[in-house]
Amino acid sequence: MLGNSVAADWVCLILKHL
Repeated sequence: MLGNSVAADWVCLILKHL
């Protein structure tokens, strides 16, 4: 998780919203 951690966080947020 270098700089793409933001994208991973977004994916997690979206999945949680689903």
